[in-house]
Amino acid sequence: MVDSLYYQALYSRLVPTKKGKRVFAPLMLKRLQKLGIDKTDPNELSPEEINRFARLDVDAATITWNRVLDVNDRFLRKITIGQNPTEQGHERVTGFDIAVASEVMAVLALATSLEDMQTRLGKMVVATSKRGDPITADDIGVSGALAVLMKDAIKPNLMQTLEVSGCGLHTKVSSNGLDSPRVRRSLFTPVLLPTSPMETHPSLLTGSP
Repeated sequence: MVDSLYYQALYSRLVPTKKGKRVFAPLMLKRLQKLGIDKTDPNELSPEEINRFARLDVDAATITWNRVLDVNDRFLRKITIGQNPTEQGHERVTGFDIAVASEVMAVLALATSLEDMQTRLGKMVVATSKRGDPITADDIGVSGALAVLMKDAIKPNLMQTLEVSGCGLHTKVSSNGLDSPRVRRSLFTPVLLPTSPMETHPSLLTGSP
């Protein structure tokens, strides 16, 4: 009974009444669809459905997202967090990854547009619930924030080769086997680079800014 009241209160905060009306956000509708709940009116959900919707029930031992650093420090690959008394016993083993080895970078290398990148980011599994269900970035509501952080990173860089010609470069080949520069070149370079040497900007030939 206490749990039911708790999730009812949490649900009221997640889907508050505004101007006499309650409406699900787009991410919430995606979560409902994932849970197999075919309802779009927040007032129609049963107590059991509210419990499933509002409760992620994350199994802390299954969290797959590590913190990242742009430095490779072997001593940080496995650490224990939550030892401070203020964390109230929420102690677990985690670690740091190097930034280019994160799944976010793999998504960045394969995304064909900002919208596609947000969709891919939202499908990343970050943990598993105690019931064994996968929990995604969309479930915790961070896919939009991730896309905003990466919105400039998806743009390719215009660089000059040793042969004094322009080239588009984006991300790099990593240990996961993704030939991301080739992907980027095929998608973006025809749009950004001149189609003939005569159209090349003078700065590429002279080296001037």
